[in-house]
Amino acid sequence: TKADHSRFLGLPSPAAAGTVVSLVIFHVDLAPSTKMVLYGLPAVTAACGVLMVSRIPYPHILNQYLAGRKPFGHLIKVLVLLGILVATRPQITLVVAFCGFATYFPLKALYLRLMHRTAQACQEQGPVNPIPAQSLPCPGNPDR
Repeated sequence: TKADHSRFLGLPSPAAAGTVVSLVIFHVDLAPSTKMVLYGLPAVTAACGVLMVSRIPYPHILNQYLAGRKPFGHLIKVLVLLGILVATRPQITLVVAFCGFATYFPLKALYLRLMHRTAQACQEQGPVNPIPAQSLPCPGNPDR
């Protein structure tokens, strides 16, 4: 059987490194007087380490395009857009891209887990007692 290479379990190490480095570049180039990025870097680095060893699924974006799940023209459009964004505002683009990739999938996993628990709780409660049909007004028959 062919191994499934469409996703990673845990944050891929290049994405973790990109997250930390993009924040450093952002701090040096755009916000050197802001100490918040510097004070937050140890926490971001630790969070990336935890995400790297987590079981949260992250997509293998390149393999998804090579496997034909998306049209090749779509990949070209995305790469051109990213190229334009990197050329005009590279620091912001890198922070948004890497931090967005690192945080989107854990938030998605949390959301799906919460929705699954909510659905289970609703199923365990059973159906809500319906209103008896006699007490519902019938359209066209005001006596009932």
